[in-house]
Amino acid sequence: MHLRRAAFTCAIAALPLHTLAWDAAGHRTITALALHALPADSTPVWITQHSALIADESVVPDRWRAIRSPALSNANGPDHYIDLEELPPLGLRLEDLPPLRYEFIRAVALARVDHPLTPPVSPAADPAKLADWPGFLPWSICETHARIISSLKTARIIERLRDDARAAGDTAAANLRDTQLEMARADALTHMGILAHYIGDAAQPLHTTIHHHGWIGDNPGAYSTDKGIHAYIDGTIVSRHGISFATLAPAFTASPIAIAEPLNPWPETLACIRRSSEQVTPLYELKKTGRLEQDDGKAFITARFTDAASTLAGFYQAAIDASAPSDRDIETFLKYDKIEEDQFRAIPAAAPSTGQGSP
Repeated sequence: MHLRRAAFTCAIAALPLHTLAWDAAGHRTITALALHALPADSTPVWITQHSALIADESVVPDRWRAIRSPALSNANGPDHYIDLEELPPLGLRLEDLPPLRYEFIRAVALARVDHPLTPPVSPAADPAKLADWPGFLPWSICETHARIISSLKTARIIERLRDDARAAGDTAAANLRDTQLEMARADALTHMGILAHYIGDAAQPLHTTIHHHGWIGDNPGAYSTDKGIHAYIDGTIVSRHGISFATLAPAFTASPIAIAEPLNPWPETLACIRRSSEQVTPLYELKKTGRLEQDDGKAFITARFTDAASTLAGFYQAAIDASAPSDRDIETFLKYDKIEEDQFRAIPAAAPSTGQGSP
């Protein structure tokens, strides 16, 4: 199973981007549905105004995967999946995974002492050295969620400081805060888009299994071993059934899922992955019988999209709720911010090049 993951990593340069996750249209649809589900009275207006930007940002992590950099592939590739069948041989279960990424890495590293890769994977077959890891999808979700809380809190702090400066008649200070605020909001929008991507991946059953590009190993159900099944699910079927924001939004009435502890959404993250994992075999059954292209298949993919959107909306709502700054937060920000006007002056443009080098 590890060799198969490594083989696909090595061959990724030869694959079209749509084999990597839901197509761009699918990720944008999930994001738009989630934003559509947020209550207008508690969602910052500037988030609603930039919903299209958030939706487009949800595609970015797959664009990272298009760069043929072992360093970036090593850091980013496993964030998109977790192959649950790889956990039991390491003495691990989804429900018992540690919520901190490096605790998990330590657990896997220790387990590898007694359970090394068999057969070993050569560096040529796995230049990004991904074969050791079952994947880091749940950690990428929780870490990105925390970044949203941080960036939203920063934006709300700056909003208050700007408004206080303007109320005091300090136009110069207010203008400086406006400059800061633009970047703080952009940070929040970026992280919201990145989170949308990972939750969208988690709702795609093939991102939770070793059978991500066709069934491997024992196959009593005679399920498809076609390596192209992932791309087929991500794009072809979605397009064939006409699944989009326009077709799903009118009937999408699901409320955002509740996050019990906004700073620790680990239980809800694992629940999302578990729900998706339970759909691996039904997905292969639909493909086997041809019903994936019929109404049953449309209902299946629609359910995956709406599950992702409801989960994502819950994460967004939890981040908004948890980002209200306290007086202590504002004091700490002012202590370390030390804003100065000259730091926001335009950097002089470089002189045009003559093409002759330095004198």
